[in-house]
Amino acid sequence: VRFKPIWNLLADLRLPAQTEAFVVDSAGFVVAHRSPALVLSETVMTLPARPGRFSLLNGDDGLVAWHPLSFISGTSYVVISRSLSAALERAYTARKIVIFLGGFLLIAGGAIGLRQARQIVSPIEALARSAHGISNGDLKSPVKPSGPREIRELGATLDEMRHRLGQTISILERSEYAERQRAIVTLESIGDAVITTDRQGQIAYINPVAEELTGWTQLQAQGQSLPDVFRVLDGSSREPVPNPVERCLASNDVIELANNTVLVQKNGEERLISDSAAPIRERDGQVVGVVLVFRDVTERLALQEALTQSQKMEALGQLTGGIAHDFNNLLQVIQGNAELLVEEPGCDPDLALPILKAAGRGSELTSRLLSFSRRQVLMPRTLVLRALIEDLLPMLDRTLGESFQVSTQIGPDVWPVLADPAQLESALLNLLLNARDAMKRGGRITIAARNVSAADIGQKDDTKLHERDFVALSVTDTGTGMSDEILEKAIDPFFTTKGVGEGSGLGLSMVYGFVMQSAGHLKIESEPEKGTKITMFLPRSSEPEAAEVDDPTGTPVEQGGKTILIIEDDPDVCALASRSVTGLGYRTLTAPDVASARSVILKDGAVDLVLSDVVLPGGESGLDFAKELRLTCPGLPVVFMSGYPRDELELDEFDGPETVFLTKPFRR
Repeated sequence: VRFKPIWNLLADLRLPAQTEAFVVDSAGFVVAHRSPALVLSETVMTLPARPGRFSLLNGDDGLVAWHPLSFISGTSYVVISRSLSAALERAYTARKIVIFLGGFLLIAGGAIGLRQARQIVSPIEALARSAHGISNGDLKSPVKPSGPREIRELGATLDEMRHRLGQTISILERSEYAERQRAIVTLESIGDAVITTDRQGQIAYINPVAEELTGWTQLQAQGQSLPDVFRVLDGSSREPVPNPVERCLASNDVIELANNTVLVQKNGEERLISDSAAPIRERDGQVVGVVLVFRDVTERLALQEALTQSQKMEALGQLTGGIAHDFNNLLQVIQGNAELLVEEPGCDPDLALPILKAAGRGSELTSRLLSFSRRQVLMPRTLVLRALIEDLLPMLDRTLGESFQVSTQIGPDVWPVLADPAQLESALLNLLLNARDAMKRGGRITIAARNVSAADIGQKDDTKLHERDFVALSVTDTGTGMSDEILEKAIDPFFTTKGVGEGSGLGLSMVYGFVMQSAGHLKIESEPEKGTKITMFLPRSSEPEAAEVDDPTGTPVEQGGKTILIIEDDPDVCALASRSVTGLGYRTLTAPDVASARSVILKDGAVDLVLSDVVLPGGESGLDFAKELRLTCPGLPVVFMSGYPRDELELDEFDGPETVFLTKPFRR
């Protein structure tokens, strides 16, 4: 390549000051320049990777741009360079102008800003005060924006936010109030007592049932410590029960009080309760208090105790009925043979009479057990208590002794009662004898009777009776009284506080059984060293008193000339009955069961009366045979006998004056 024309071209180029144009090859050697000296000295310039700021040939900073030459074989570049100062001269000039103008504008802007601040800052400060008031809960003061349009729009938005926030809070408050009211109505409607406390055990709320049980009102109890309002004791040890709030918070779980927990009311009265306490949790699980739920179980426990007592009576009654049958059969044999011994020539009556007396005592003991278990045979009729007790008083003076003063409080308006007179006299006598034994040095006994209408039941008297009228017949003494422990066992059979041989422990048991079997109720009130009052609630009779008619002539006993069929499975009782009847001049036939009796009647039809045990072996009873005789031998009389109580034998079909029932043991 001939570079001279290029040199001439470069020399003729009109370039700005401090600007050069030259050519370099691929090795960086300057091959063409307006200054031949640079070419001849083999000046080298390493081209930058891209155009921009670079070190010039003379070592100064400058701007360099390059471009390949396509018309030259090989790789060559045309390079344009310019010193940095020349390149930025206009920029420096512009910067000076900008700085000047900027300063001028800054000063002018400051002056304008100071003027505008007075119109902007005050409205903004007012908005800030309004926003601060809203954040502190002031939603009633309206936001009144002023100043430029933007500030007025911001103020309007802030006032709209205040208005909506107030509406939202109002809705939430109404909802919360309604929810709280629903909760309160729910707590006030449930039948259990409810007390809520905070974590410190201070009462926050008690419902009406809790008010009634504790004796504290909501206003009195709120803010009080729980133990001051909810006083609970262990019914057995009488020790205070640990604070259930503290126990609940310590366990962080539901707790329940033990059985026999007593709540002491504000007036000092006590009630048995069942109780549970549970922690109150927020939605996040944090415990903020305790809720106690409890109920009065005094009546329920009393009913349970009464049920237990009733079940005990029922079990004893079933046992007694079974024992009575076999025992009465034994007594029948003992008593009957003793009667026959007395009539035997040469027999010493002093030996036979104690046997009869012992058999009678055994029969009385069985009768008392049956009375206690409510399985005795009662013959209730209308009685006037005043007359019955007046007839009993002369005997009491001899029985009780001179050191005891007996008084009566029975008005003429006392209603008649429906009861068995003999059993009532026996029950009353038992109560009087118990009163005498409770007063070793004598004392005062009061027999009183008063009317108790159905409206009074459960109000004036602590009784669980049906809605009917009663007469309360009570015996009150001034004796030693009974403790709570003894009261709980007072009517249990064979329970006695007397010494060995001084009592059977069946007196009160018999009274209880008689009263309950008479559809009444027995109430015992007693305190140590303050005496005892025992009240029998007897049902009022709506019928007039039945007069007792005595037959002055009597009915003579027909002896001899007749045939009697005796049906009895116990051979000893059967032999005794046969011997006793034969001794009266009758002819007797015997059979151990119904099948045998049927055969006897078929073989010997001349039977004038049947004496039959009720319970017989072989699957057929004496009642079944009596029904059969009504069809096959109408008019043939049947006398029933049994060691079981009459009430257990289902004699309904044979009730009536023509039916004779003998309870073993019976006399000849």
